[in-house]
Order: sequence, then structure tokens, then C-alpha cells
Amino acid sequence: ALVSSTPCLLPANAAENILEARLQENSIAPPTYGMEASDTDIFYPQYFLGSWKAASSTVDIQAPCGFQLFAGGKAAFDSATQKEVIEKDVL
Repeated sequence: ALVSSTPCLLPANAAENILEARLQENSIAPPTYGMEASDTDIFYPQYFLGSWKAASSTVDIQAPCGFQLFAGGKAAFDSATQKEVIEKDVL
């Protein structure tokens, strides 16, 4: 078997091209990729058991496919950015 020591790298804009293609298709279908081990459950260590207090903080919001695909359009994008990023509204 032929094995290369050179890593296989995707072009820098590969993700952008995938998003652009999905936008052009006007497709809201889920992507073709998924979890590698979809037939197995996710393992959590024993010390994860119990009750946890957690907080979430949004540091950035992006709409890579444009505002037309952002739920609520540009107005909702601006509102979410104002509340969650600028005002640091805790979720």
C-alpha cells in the first residue's frame, strides 16, 4: 500500500465553498457528514455524574451564509449581537 507522509490538507476556503454550495442549492438539508461512531454512545467519566452549575457567554455571532438564513434576518442578528455579545447577557 502506498502511504504518504504528507498530510492531506483541504484548501483554506473549503468550508466556505461547502457553505456557498449549500446556499446556492437553497438546501436546508442536514450536511452529509456526522459523528464517526454513530452506532455507539458517547462515554462520560464517572466524575461527570451529579449536578453542575454552568453559565454560557457568547463572544461572537456570525452568519456565514448571509442574514437571509439567520432566523429573524438582519434585525434578529443585530439584536442578538447587541444583547449577547455587547451587553454580555448571560444565557
